Amino acid sequence: MAARAWQRGFPAAERFAFVADGAHVNWTIHRKHFNHAVPILDWMHALSYAYSAAECEDDETVYARWANWIWSGRVDRVIESLPAVQRRIGPPPSETNPSDPSSARPLVSATLVSESTGQSPTTRIIASG
Repeated sequence: MAARAWQRGFPAAERFAFVADGAHVNWTIHRKHFNHAVPILDWMHALSYAYSAAECEDDETVYARWANWIWSGRVDRVIESLPAVQRRIGPPPSETNPSDPSSARPLVSATLVSESTGQSPTTRIIASG
């Protein structure tokens, strides 16, 4: 992938962005080959991770609030909310299924949106499409 980027003139670009979903392998590629590019989690994946985390909550307004924060560029507010969700639902089972609401999705979501990209909690989100 890095070789193809170089062949296509990636280093000559004035600005660099690395847009990806939350897959761990993508952020590994970013760190290894494109760490000078701004990491951007695409908007649809940010919303889907927020939705999965919101399913763990009894409050039906949580997802709408988080989606509005994501849309408004306030990802930091969503990330700040996630550890409390994880504490309420407890640790994930040893065999975690990402579609299981009791899974670690809230904690994983925070990691995908902030730590794995090497950015502060105000990691950029981009609308897909």
